[in-house]
Amino acid sequence: MGQRSRVKIGVAVLLACNQFACGAVISGTTQRVRVSSDPDAAQIEAVSRRGSRSATAPGYVDVSRRRPGLGVIRASKEGYHSACRVIESKRDPALMTLDIIPAALPLLLDLMIKTWPPGDYPKSVDLALEPLPQGWVDVLPSATAILDAFDIAQVNFCDPSAELKGWMRIRSQYANRATRIIATSGDLSRPYDVVGRVDVSAEGTNYWVFNYWRFGSLGTFDLRHYEYKEDPAAMNEMLKFRAFEKFGDTFDAILNVHYESMPHNSVSAGGVAVRFTGSEASAHQGNEERLKEIRNLLDKGLITNEQYEQKRADILKGL
Repeated sequence: MGQRSRVKIGVAVLLACNQFACGAVISGTTQRVRVSSDPDAAQIEAVSRRGSRSATAPGYVDVSRRRPGLGVIRASKEGYHSACRVIESKRDPALMTLDIIPAALPLLLDLMIKTWPPGDYPKSVDLALEPLPQGWVDVLPSATAILDAFDIAQVNFCDPSAELKGWMRIRSQYANRATRIIATSGDLSRPYDVVGRVDVSAEGTNYWVFNYWRFGSLGTFDLRHYEYKEDPAAMNEMLKFRAFEKFGDTFDAILNVHYESMPHNSVSAGGVAVRFTGSEASAHQGNEERLKEIRNLLDKGLITNEQYEQKRADILKGL
């Protein structure tokens, strides 16, 4: 390409930026991101505030540059823990400068079609999936829930803190067992021994966020109210997993559960973990052994999935 041709292209781009939005003209309204996984053939889901895309790794997903900022790419495959990455659009200073001059007309247009500030997401994302142990459950939330947690509560499920990582591991290990644990605000008539006290707390959200004003919505300001509070059912689940963390698989119920509301929609809950005694405890342990036995039969291919589900339902009815 000659010097004159390059000059003509440069002039054309500048003219386009003067008439249209620089972010949209030069970068476009979407960006293609290459996603790979280890192992291959994981199902990929890319989610941003403008929608979602799916693919099979290795492959490509298109991420919208409209309302740029945060996005999540999540990979899942049977037999493995899911993995994810929070991606963020990094602003391009050169495009922002072109938007501002002359007369900031391109800036107004980029604001109207929501491609401001112009920038790029990572060109590629690599995700490694860890094997899922037998009996464990994949507990990574959906890509949309991950994005909400990061954007609203600043919780990063893709790069969790040591505390959150431990919490997710406990949930994964005991998710199936938790469905058979009783959590009640009262007492039980059946005999039991006290295992120990268990307490949890959950932070809530209650705040306002002032966002960019948008010419594309008649010039109004974007003021959002984020409010969330855990309900008793969610607190019961948290109590169960806290008890697993403290006592392992040595309890059968949590009694005398109580809740307390705290400032900013936070909630605390507490109760007493107990283990059944006597003949009922023996029957309970027998049911657990039967569940393990039919699971082994399924893993060895000696029964079908339908037979396993039917037997499992019959055993759980007797709990």
